[in-house]
Amino acid sequence: MKIRATAELIDYLGGNKQERKRELISISHDLSPKKGEPSARVRRAAIVLAYAHWEGFVKDAARAYVRLASHKSRSLSSLTLSFQALACRQELTIAQAATRRIQPHIAVVKRFIDDLESSCHINQDAAIDTESNLTAEVFENICHCIGLDYRGNWATHGPFIDDMFRNRCEVA
Repeated sequence: MKIRATAELIDYLGGNKQERKRELISISHDLSPKKGEPSARVRRAAIVLAYAHWEGFVKDAARAYVRLASHKSRSLSSLTLSFQALACRQELTIAQAATRRIQPHIAVVKRFIDDLESSCHINQDAAIDTESNLTAEVFENICHCIGLDYRGNWATHGPFIDDMFRNRCEVA
């Protein structure tokens, strides 16, 4: 899906959240016993499903935000630091691996000196590295990628995120 405006991003995220919420409520209703407490099996399934929806929403939301940012044709200098890093990630990765060759390092410097006012491209597929599981560390990295203040807004939730991840792993 193309996201070209803030309103489209908000609509996409709202729809995604509502769809996930409806599914969780439906599954909860389907799995719950008619009377009494839910069984241990239902509680374990709820942990896995809640984690999967949390992980999926974070990844979808971050990717959608990158799609919005990359759709707008902007110069490298006009982007925030995190999006400048995403735009230059390929050159930086190549330069990191080049321990003896100087040409990849020159390409990085050229990008920051000569190409600052040129329109840049962000590789949407490689911009957000979701890794295989959404731990607090991975979530922090995703926040940094899209320019969210993890320390100020989310760091206190890190232990909860890791607990949710551990509980999901124990069930799996």
